[in-house]
Amino acid sequence: MPKFKLSAIAIAVTVGVILTSGSVASWSIPGGAVSQISSDALNSESSTPESAGSISDPQSISATESFDGGSLLSEVLYTGSPTPESRLANLVLDPDAGGSPEVVYPDPSEREQLVVGKAPAPANFRVTALGDDFVSLAFTTSPNISLYQVYVRYEDSFSSTGVGSSGVVTFRDLAPDFDYVACVYYRVDNVESNLACLDIHTTGTRPVEPVRAPAPTNIELSATETTVTASWDAVPGAQWYRLCHVSGDSSWQCGGYTMLGATQAVFQDGSISKATRYGITVEAVMQDGNSGLRSIRYITTPGTLPPPPVKQAAPTNLRITAISPSEFTAEWDYPTDNNISFWSIAVRQLTSYSQTGVASSGRSFTYRDLQPSSGYEIILSGLDSNGVWTQEARLGFYSPAN
Repeated sequence: MPKFKLSAIAIAVTVGVILTSGSVASWSIPGGAVSQISSDALNSESSTPESAGSISDPQSISATESFDGGSLLSEVLYTGSPTPESRLANLVLDPDAGGSPEVVYPDPSEREQLVVGKAPAPANFRVTALGDDFVSLAFTTSPNISLYQVYVRYEDSFSSTGVGSSGVVTFRDLAPDFDYVACVYYRVDNVESNLACLDIHTTGTRPVEPVRAPAPTNIELSATETTVTASWDAVPGAQWYRLCHVSGDSSWQCGGYTMLGATQAVFQDGSISKATRYGITVEAVMQDGNSGLRSIRYITTPGTLPPPPVKQAAPTNLRITAISPSEFTAEWDYPTDNNISFWSIAVRQLTSYSQTGVASSGRSFTYRDLQPSSGYEIILSGLDSNGVWTQEARLGFYSPAN
C-alpha cells in the first residue's frame, strides 16, 4: 500500500450536539396568510443521541465550520434580533428540504472530469522526474493566479499541497510500482477551475507483503455483567497478543485488559456493560513487530439494561416568523411551568450542522448564514434539570432566492 493516507471525507465540527434527520409534519398556509408560517405537532419521537452544554445567555452566539468539497464554510447562529426585510411570502416549507444527513463518499475521479463553464485547467501539466518513491511535476502558471492546489492520490487517499508561481512540486514517500493520479487546479472567487490530471506509475518493484502469522484458534469467552474473559490457543512464535472489544458498529476499545496467563486475558477495567453484545478480537504480535491475522468471537454479557428515560413532550408550533435570502427568525411554544435548563437548536444542510443553545426562557432565535434558494432543516429540543431531553421538533424549508 502507498505510505500516505489522507482520506477526503465530509466532516462537520459542531459546538454541542450533532443531530440526525427525522420526519416533519405537513404544512399549509390558511387563507394565504404570510405573517407567520408554522409547523404544529412536531413532537414525533426520535432516537437521536443528544448531549448537553452549559448555556445561560439567551443572546448566545455559536460558530461552526464544515468541510465541503475542499472549502471551509463558516456558519454562525445568533439569537435575539429580528430578521430585516422579511420575505415570508417567498418561504417554501418541505420536510425533506434539509436533504439526506448521510455522509456520501463520492468517487474521487468524478471531480476530475471536464465541466463546461468552469475556468480552464492549468496548461502543460507534466512529469519532470519519476522514481520508485517520488514524482516531480510542473505546469504553466498564469500571472493572474497566485496559488494552485496539486495532489497525488491512490484511489481515495490523497497527498495535497499548495504551489505558487514556480509551478513545480515534488511528492515523496510514494510506494514503488503503484498507480497514482496527479491533478492540479486553482480557484476563482472560491470556485474550482477544471482539473488537469495525469496517470502516474512509479518505478521499481512492489514490496512483497510479509506472510502474516495465523489467527489464534479455539477462542473461549465467558462474561459477568462487568467483565469478559477470553482464552485461546497459542500461536507459534508470538511475543504477545493484542485484544480489543467492540460493541455496536463502531465502539472499539483496544487495550485495557489484564493478562491472566500466556493465552488468557480479562477486560475488567470498567469498559464492559451488562446486557451488551461484545465482539472480542485476538491477534498475535510476532518478534518482528508484525501482527498476525485476527480472530473474533462474540458474547452477550448477562443482566438487564434499565429502560431509557421517558422524554418530555416536544416544543410545539415551531415556525418561521421572518426570513430573507440570508437569515431567518424562528419561534416555538412551550409551557412556562417547566424545568428546561436550555434549548438546543441545530440548523442542518445535508451533512453540515450549525448548533447553538438558548436559555430556558427563550422562545426564539435568529440564524444569519443562509444561502439563497437552499434547503435547510431546523432541529429543536430542550434539556431539563434532570438531564432528560424533550422530543425533537423539526421544520424543513427552502430559503428564498435573491
